Amino acid sequence: KKSRTYEAEELILENRRLKELSANVQERNDQSQTALSNLVRDAAQNKKYLDEAKADVVGWREKYALLQDDFEVLQAKLLHLHKTEAIAIACRKALEISNQQMQELELQSTGYLRQIINLENENKEIPELRKKLQSLNEQMQDFWESLVLTRFDIVNAE
Repeated sequence: KKSRTYEAEELILENRRLKELSANVQERNDQSQTALSNLVRDAAQNKKYLDEAKADVVGWREKYALLQDDFEVLQAKLLHLHKTEAIAIACRKALEISNQQMQELELQSTGYLRQIINLENENKEIPELRKKLQSLNEQMQDFWESLVLTRFDIVNAE
């Protein structure tokens, strides 16, 4: 009984640890989602800047010498956009991995919970089994007493 109680307690502790780990993964997932949203928003804004700059280049041919520096800035923003897109892709992959890990932890946690419930159900049966065993012992004692009396009667009858 102590062993089962100990096992149940260990399963409960393990389940708590897994829930905390799951909460941690969920928090990191939420942070990744926020970071991803910010990156996507920045990427869209940077893309908008780039699109506006390309449309203006046609009208700026006469001012080309003056706008050369601005154009280089826009090229840097384009490079930043590509880096941002690469980061967004990496974040999406990390998010997918986190989601997979969370699903695996949830499945493992569910399995542990089922084991705990099964152990608790088995523990509930122990008092009833003890009563049955006591009843059978009493019946066996009555049988032996009856057998001894019957033998005693047979010996006295002879």
